[in-house]
Amino acid sequence: MNNDTAYWSEPYRDPDDSTVTLVTYNFPVHDPSGRVVALLGVDLDAAWLGDILNSHDQFPSSYALLISGKGRMICGPEVVEVKHQKAKDIVAMVNDSTLKRSLSHSGKSTILSFVDKEDGEKGSVFYNAPRLIAPWQIAIVNYDDEVFAPLIENRRRNLVLTLVGLLILSFIIMRSAKSIYKLRDANAEKQRIDSELMIAKNIQMNMLPETYPPFFRP
Repeated sequence: MNNDTAYWSEPYRDPDDSTVTLVTYNFPVHDPSGRVVALLGVDLDAAWLGDILNSHDQFPSSYALLISGKGRMICGPEVVEVKHQKAKDIVAMVNDSTLKRSLSHSGKSTILSFVDKEDGEKGSVFYNAPRLIAPWQIAIVNYDDEVFAPLIENRRRNLVLTLVGLLILSFIIMRSAKSIYKLRDANAEKQRIDSELMIAKNIQMNMLPETYPPFFRP
């Protein structure tokens, strides 16, 4: 017992069933004089903790890990999609002090970026120590393609809308340009006809005599 206080144990195998991992909460009981007279303990199934921790995933491939104060994985998701080795790699990254880290906007979580060794997918680990008696850390694993999927979809939709808008605008500009060209040609034709009429009028006027015979005079 550490300093005569309650504490959580590191994860260990159940002596009666080696397939079960347990963690134990130990709490000392004191008599009126302050002497320890008993020790109460509660064993928790790590798989049960993992199920509770991963009961509400934010994204399809997201999962949560519980890491002990000594850097050991207590529990994780009990699903086929998340291999045990992959979860162990995440725990190793959290324990590796040489990796570059950053803080979340709130400053309450630490962020680690990684690239999956198997499929090359990029992701991030958000972890912090919850305000509990247990000196544990909760690590949340998210993959970039799922986190940014809504943003990428919005960008794709905006790009399509922009292209459609540009096509419509181009069509309007082309139709307007054709109308302008037609109007310009019509004005040019009208000016040509007016010019020819004016020339014809001048020719006709020049063909008229400057003086008229007497019988044409009034």
